[in-house]
Amino acid sequence: MYGEDMQWCYEIKKMGYKIIYFPTAKVVHYLSASTSKNKNLNKQKMMIEHEYIFMRKYYGNPSAWLIFKLR
Repeated sequence: MYGEDMQWCYEIKKMGYKIIYFPTAKVVHYLSASTSKNKNLNKQKMMIEHEYIFMRKYYGNPSAWLIFKLR
């Protein structure tokens, strides 16, 4: 939910496909529909943590740690 699009794009590009952006595409997003049940959930913190997990998985611990600290 927080960062899957980064991972999908990374994996798709790694397979040799091209990532295409369609600026006119429309998506209906129901704000916090999946997480609205948990009022204590810090969504920004979760996004940062998932970004760190992504970086660690694909670029290793040192790079992930550096990016995390620079944020």
